[in-house]
Amino acid sequence: MRLKEIDMVVTLTTKELFRLSRARGATLEALEGTRWVTESGREQDACLVPGGRYCVRGDGLVLVGIEAADGGASARLAVRPPAGMAPRRLLQNFGFRRTPGLTI
Repeated sequence: MRLKEIDMVVTLTTKELFRLSRARGATLEALEGTRWVTESGREQDACLVPGGRYCVRGDGLVLVGIEAADGGASARLAVRPPAGMAPRRLLQNFGFRRTPGLTI
């Protein structure tokens, strides 16, 4: 997984998860590839195709992974902070972590 702090773009591979916490109000936008989003407290996962957006509603755990049926080896995701938060504070406040080597 690669993260560019300036434009807040995350590149995920098939065996990685993007984890957020304390991210209420952040927006996730699919740039390339199909990915799923699971948010603590929500009954259903969201599936994002390129151009699709997801707004984080709570402060619990949010997991993002690549949809295996998409066939791609990687996917790009834009992560935008909530209104009023400086982009550089995004990673400090959100508990960003990656999970390499995961079999999905």
